[in-house]
Amino acid sequence: IRRRKYNFCSPKHRTRPYTLQMKVVVLGSHGFLGSNLTSFLNEDFEVVGLNRENLDLNDDQEIKKVLMGINPNYVLLAAGKVGGIGANLNNNFLFFDSNLAIQRNVFNACLDLDIKNIIFFASNTIYPNNIEAPFKENDLDLNNIDSSNYGYSLSKIVGIKAAEILNSEKNMNITTLVLSNLYGPNDNFDKDLGHVIPSLIAKFVSAKELGDPEVNLWGTGKPKREVTYVKDICDAVRFSITNKVPKGVYNVGSGDEYTIEQIANLIKEISLYKGETVFDSSKPDGTMRKIMDSSKFNNLGWESKTKFDEGLLETINYYKKIASL
Repeated sequence: IRRRKYNFCSPKHRTRPYTLQMKVVVLGSHGFLGSNLTSFLNEDFEVVGLNRENLDLNDDQEIKKVLMGINPNYVLLAAGKVGGIGANLNNNFLFFDSNLAIQRNVFNACLDLDIKNIIFFASNTIYPNNIEAPFKENDLDLNNIDSSNYGYSLSKIVGIKAAEILNSEKNMNITTLVLSNLYGPNDNFDKDLGHVIPSLIAKFVSAKELGDPEVNLWGTGKPKREVTYVKDICDAVRFSITNKVPKGVYNVGSGDEYTIEQIANLIKEISLYKGETVFDSSKPDGTMRKIMDSSKFNNLGWESKTKFDEGLLETINYYKKIASL
C-alpha cells in the first residue's frame, strides 16, 4: 500500500480547527525535532518556540517565570543534549547530567504552575540491546541499558519514571513518545557527530561533490534501524493533542526497518555517488536491531505516512540547499 505524502499547503487552504485556541510551548525550538514541531504545529495551534537563546533550561526559576507569562495548555519537551554513537561513547556523564537537569527543571516548573499537559520525548535507545525485537513499552530495564548510549538512555528512563510518578501522585498528564531513528530537514548533518542518516547523507553528498573514490563507514553495516520521517512525528504530536491521548508511554515509529548498509546504498543511489562504500568492522555496530512495536499508539488511530525513499529525497535536497551544493 502506497503511503500518502504530506501536502504541506499554506494554512489558509487547511481546515482551521478549534485547536487554534490551544497554546503550545515547544522547548528546544531550534533543535532538529523542536524546529520541525514549531513550524508544523503552528498551522493548528498558537505555538511559542523557546530555545537556549531566550530560555536557560538549567535555571528553574527562569523556566517558571517564562512559562507563567505564557500560560500554555501544553508543553513539549523537545530540548536536550543528543549525539551520535561516537559522541555518546566518550561523554556518558555529560549526556546523563545535562538531560536529567533539563527534565527535572521543566517537570518541577510545570508542577508548581499547575501546567498538567506535557509531551516528553525519548529514543528507542532506552531499550536493552540484547532482547528480542520489536521492543514493547514494558521492556525497559534499568539493569540492561545499551552501553553505546548509556548516559543518554539512563537520563531518559529516569525521565519516564519521573513522569509516571507525577501522573500518579500529582494528577499530571505527561505523555511520553518513544521515537525511532528520525531524519529530515534541520537535522545535524555533521559527518562525525550526527545521527546515522544525516551523517550518511553528509558523507555521500560531500564525496559526490569532491569526487572521493570511497566513503568509509563505521561497523559492519549489518545492524537494522527503524527510520521515521520527522514530520510524521510532528503529525503524531498533533494527533496526541487534538485527540487527548491518554497519559502514559507510547512507542511511535514507522515500522520501516533497514540495515545500515541498505540505508547507505539508498542514500548513495539518490546522491548519484559512484564510488565505493567501505565498512570498518573494527568500529562498534551498536545494537544490532532497533525496531519498536508501535501498535499501542497505532491502535489509537495514527499511522506513519511518509515512504522512506521519498523522505530521503526531500532530506537530501534540503541538505544540498543549506550546504550550497
